[in-house]
Amino acid sequence: MITLSDKMNHTGDKPFRCDICGRSFKTKHNLKQHQITHANEKPYTCDICSKSFSKNSNLKRHQKTHSDDRPFKCDQCELSFRFGFLLKRHEKLHTNSTALRCDICGQSYKCTQNLERHQMIHNKEKPYACDTCGKAFLRNHYLKRHKMNHTGDKPFRCDICGRSFKTTHNLKQHQITHADEKPYTCDICRKSFSKKSNLKRHQKTHSDDRPFKCDQCELSFRFGFLLKRHEKLHTNSTALRCDICGQSYKCTQNLKRHQMIHNKEKPYPCDTCGKSFVRNDYLQRHKMNHTGDKPFRCDICGWSFKTTHNLKQHQITHANEKPFTCDICSKSFSKKSNLKRHQKTHSDDIQFKYDQCELSSRFGFLLKRHEKLHTNSTALRCDICGQSFKCTQNLKRHQMIHNKEKPYACDTCGKSFVRNDYLQRHKMNHTGDKPFRCDICGRSFMFTHRLKKHQITHTNEKPYTCDICGKSFAWKATFQQHKNCTHSDEKLFTCDICGQSYKFKANLTRHQRTHVNAKPYACDLCGKSYAKNQSLKRHKMTHTDSKHQMTYTNEKQNVCDICGKSFVRNDILKRHAKVHTDDKPFSCDICGQSYKFKQSIQYHLKTHAKYKPYAYCSICGKSFVQNEALKRHAKVHTDEKPFRCDICGKLFGCSAYLKKHRKNHTKDKRERVFACCFCEKGFKEKSKLHQHERIHTNEKPFTCDTCGKSFTWNSSLRKHLGIHTRQLEESDATSAEILHFVFSLNLFIMPSTSEIPYACDICGKSYVQKRGLRLHKMTHTGEKPYACDICGKSFTQSNHIKPHKRIHTGEKPYTCDICGRAFAQNGSLVLHKRTHTNDKPYACDICGKSFAAPGTLTKHTRTHTGEKPYECDFCGKSFSESGSLKLHKRIHTNEKPHTCDICGHSFSQIGNLKKHQRTHNSDKLFACDICGESFTERVILRQHKKTHTSEKPYTCDICGKSVALNGNLKLHKLTHTNEKPYACDTCGKSFARNGHLNRHKKTHTNEKPYACDVCGKSFSQKASLKLHQMTHNEKSFRCDICGRQLSRKATLRQHLLTHTNEKPYACDICGKSFLWSLCLKLHKATHSDEKPYTCDICGKSFPYNQSLKEHKKTHTDDKPLGCDICGKSYKFAHSLKMHRMTHTGEKPYACDICEKTFAQNSGLRLHKKTHTNDKPYVCDNCGKAFMHVGSLKKHQITHTNEKPYACDICGKSFARNPYLKLHKMTHTGEKPHTCVICGKSFANKGHLNRHKMTHTDDKPCRCDICGQSYKYTDQLNRHAMTHTNENPYACDICGKSFVCEDYLKMHQKIHDDNRERPFTCSFCGKGFTDKIKVRRHERIHTNEKPFTCDICGKSYRWSSSLQKHFKATDHHLQPS
Repeated sequence: MITLSDKMNHTGDKPFRCDICGRSFKTKHNLKQHQITHANEKPYTCDICSKSFSKNSNLKRHQKTHSDDRPFKCDQCELSFRFGFLLKRHEKLHTNSTALRCDICGQSYKCTQNLERHQMIHNKEKPYACDTCGKAFLRNHYLKRHKMNHTGDKPFRCDICGRSFKTTHNLKQHQITHADEKPYTCDICRKSFSKKSNLKRHQKTHSDDRPFKCDQCELSFRFGFLLKRHEKLHTNSTALRCDICGQSYKCTQNLKRHQMIHNKEKPYPCDTCGKSFVRNDYLQRHKMNHTGDKPFRCDICGWSFKTTHNLKQHQITHANEKPFTCDICSKSFSKKSNLKRHQKTHSDDIQFKYDQCELSSRFGFLLKRHEKLHTNSTALRCDICGQSFKCTQNLKRHQMIHNKEKPYACDTCGKSFVRNDYLQRHKMNHTGDKPFRCDICGRSFMFTHRLKKHQITHTNEKPYTCDICGKSFAWKATFQQHKNCTHSDEKLFTCDICGQSYKFKANLTRHQRTHVNAKPYACDLCGKSYAKNQSLKRHKMTHTDSKHQMTYTNEKQNVCDICGKSFVRNDILKRHAKVHTDDKPFSCDICGQSYKFKQSIQYHLKTHAKYKPYAYCSICGKSFVQNEALKRHAKVHTDEKPFRCDICGKLFGCSAYLKKHRKNHTKDKRERVFACCFCEKGFKEKSKLHQHERIHTNEKPFTCDTCGKSFTWNSSLRKHLGIHTRQLEESDATSAEILHFVFSLNLFIMPSTSEIPYACDICGKSYVQKRGLRLHKMTHTGEKPYACDICGKSFTQSNHIKPHKRIHTGEKPYTCDICGRAFAQNGSLVLHKRTHTNDKPYACDICGKSFAAPGTLTKHTRTHTGEKPYECDFCGKSFSESGSLKLHKRIHTNEKPHTCDICGHSFSQIGNLKKHQRTHNSDKLFACDICGESFTERVILRQHKKTHTSEKPYTCDICGKSVALNGNLKLHKLTHTNEKPYACDTCGKSFARNGHLNRHKKTHTNEKPYACDVCGKSFSQKASLKLHQMTHNEKSFRCDICGRQLSRKATLRQHLLTHTNEKPYACDICGKSFLWSLCLKLHKATHSDEKPYTCDICGKSFPYNQSLKEHKKTHTDDKPLGCDICGKSYKFAHSLKMHRMTHTGEKPYACDICEKTFAQNSGLRLHKKTHTNDKPYVCDNCGKAFMHVGSLKKHQITHTNEKPYACDICGKSFARNPYLKLHKMTHTGEKPHTCVICGKSFANKGHLNRHKMTHTDDKPCRCDICGQSYKYTDQLNRHAMTHTNENPYACDICGKSFVCEDYLKMHQKIHDDNRERPFTCSFCGKGFTDKIKVRRHERIHTNEKPFTCDICGKSYRWSSSLQKHFKATDHHLQPS
């Protein structure tokens, strides 16, 4: 039956018409639904998301999107859908139905709706019109999307960045940029894309296919839109024309943007500042200025950018790519725009001219910047300080000063800069790059302006001449400075505080800092601050030669030709050059004395005039010639010491003292260029040479004005003048007269009648200067601040170090005239000369014995009196000599100042050092008469001889044990008293012997001082080194029976017993015999429960000492035994022996039943139990029996569920230590076991053995029932359960049973709803509980089909699909 609706489909009749828009409908119901759209009524609201709809059916359809219910399933491909119409549309893909055809063009469609939309194109029907602009659209949702352009409505907002979008599709595409998800990867170049369409477009760039060809010029394109754009060039189509100015455009969008300029329409205003923009993207970019949002971040340096374009431009700087090269000068650039700008510098074309001053420029931006100077425009103002700027860029740079923002950081030293060009300039300090080179002298410079300045020195060109005096200058700045300073007395810049005037503003600024004590220039290395930048630069050069190792390596380029000394500035070099010449052009008119420098003669002239222009010291009244000398003197009273040593922290009042002090740390390595003409001794300074030559010439230039006595040194004169001071004190002279005398001489010793004393609080002694008092107080406190760099010995005064250091250097400048013997100190020479004269002026009052030195007499008299004045502070022991006390104290302090030069071993006494040094020499002077063995010391020889006589004269009173040496008896007695006097400072553990303490301390420091000469391996103990060195020695002892080579004769004797099967050592208790006495001792300990040997580290006890020694090796990383073939090291000899068998393939132990061979006897014993099926070890809990006790222990852990071994990284626990070690390899990625066939690596050796079976066709495991074979035993056991229908592993929740425990674990994950999905797909991010499922899932993305049919060659993604194929095609029945 044909209905009215069917007839309307053929006739196209639509009787119901809308009064508002004129659209027609077939039914009245459709018209009513349509009219709701005009009323904009949406009475139906979703309860979940609050979205509103005009129809109830639309609401129901929408609510289905919130549920996962898909009731409509396709019968053919099993896909499911929420709606029935989607299923019908999908089913047409399977039927390939194209029943609906267009009458005009014949195109076919599967859906009526698509046909109707297509026919509207022919009819040019666009029923949906915009109320605002009148534009019509084919579909209603096109109209709705268009209306958003007028309303600006963007209902879909991004949760991350807050950006809004018109459609959900655009929002989803945008959210991919935040997730940085790019699931679509190019197969050729591996580039990834967020959209599939972008990937398809990209893949066309790899192919040469250009299907879109231009009909007129035969050019071809990859994409259609490029062809359309190109065709407009031929047609010169400019159909879109501006009504106001007549300008033509080929694109509607460009025309609309242009018309906004005429209308001054800027529809996108900023909510913050009100500024409007023509385009929305301009507004979004502008808003980032307010929010500071920079979403695009550089992965290398972390700097952020507002746009991707800026990020890409920035990333070029890291890649250091400069693909654009200038054809003229070959300079390279990272951007094409920079190249174009650079090329203009080679041409004389100047396009931009200034209207007001007729200046011209190559670039437009320079013109705009210059024009602001004429307009005096300062529209840009800083919000913080109010400073105005004419350029936005300058304002931004200025604001960085307030924000302390320095975005450009140096990769080498980490220093940051405000501008990139500052950073590039700074990097040259590290690289030493100086690209600008002088053609004349070859000197290089970092910058062009420095090269230009330098080139003027070669031409001697001075274009700037003074009109007044005619003096010429090379630079304009120097010329202007000369005019202002020399010829003009005008001082325009006056200080507001003190009224002082200056000619230059810079001088005034520098002066004002003295009032506020401002020092804005700080050193980056030591933090010291300066008022001038120049002072900071000069200070930084002091770090160049110090430990700071600054990067200013080329700072000192001015080198003296004579002595090689370097200087920072050329004028300092010229001044230094006068030191090497005798030229003294400046002479005094009064006394005729000459000087090399003008400044020196000026100071000298003031001494004649007795003019001291700088006032007396306010404290002591002393006056000075120089202001600096007055300032330096004032620090004596205030105790101010602003100069600090960077190395030791010592403070000084003067920088000169600090420089002198630094030489103690740096060990001044300057060449000794000044040589004495008498003894040829070298000196670094000329003044030191002059002082030294006075010894040879006997010159005494320092004369006392009072008595006329002369002295070689100024210090000797000062000491002498103290005699006259004391004479004044004893006379009736006034205090003022004494003070005048003292200050004129600058003495240290202060008269007791003085009114300005520095008095000692302890003894009352007084001094003029604080330094004298400080030195005196050290005698009370025992302070010794001056330490020797070599041995650490301390002294109260610095002049005591020099004679002490002669002990280390071996220098002996004082020589005896009679015998030629040399001495380090003059006092020692005086005492020595008395041996020639036999002069002994010091006699003992008791016995009359005479001595040459008073110290020797003092020591002698104590033998009569028994006096021991030197007492130890630690233990109270007394000594007659201070030297004996010093040696004794080293026992408590563990001080060892005497070090061996060869091995670095230290000793407390020099005698012990000499004994030790004999061990390095091959000379062994003391030989044994019996066996011929030689020794370095006679004492060791005596001890050795007792081994031949078997004499043991020293017997223990407690247990009766006898020993050969008294020292061994003392050590033995400690075992009875349990006394352990040697304690560890770190952990407090005590030991009976000092040697044991030293050995223990190495466990804390991990010190290994004993190194092998052959392979360089280090050991903590000397015995371990000797054992290791045996592995390198030649094995000269050969067994006649088996031919084995051995390194020692004793080892050969032990080896021969293995052939004779002789066991000479028998147990008294059980009668068991042993090959070696050590094995017998070990065996006897099993009869008693005594375990006297305890481990110091873990407290474990052992019945015999050898077991303790073997156990202690487990606490150290020491592996003294090395394999000769592969070099692998082991702690134990038996481990090395087992390892060597892997190289030789030796398996001496064979099974009598099956003839299988083993490398160890224990392996054979374990194997034999498999034949007897003996299982003596039974579990107490479940009764299960095992062949080995180790298997029983492993099994018992399953009952206790104990997992004592925990992973340090993830905290996972394991029942056994090997499982933990295997687990840790998953964190480190270590796979030490490699297959020799395919190279694949494994963490477990068992996995490697299992893998090797894949390379062979061997299937050794065969089923006894059906005869089927398998490669692995677990596969056979699983198969055997199929015959018995045994499923021992049952699920607790659903009761389902499984053959294997692994299958049960996989099944139980189904019941866990909150289960973790740690395995993620690398393409789409989907999570899985199992790694196998991830691999199976990824085949969807990669289209991998690993399962192939051997008969027809068809491939499948899943093994189940292959099995279905077999059953469907009966291939499984065909013979292979």
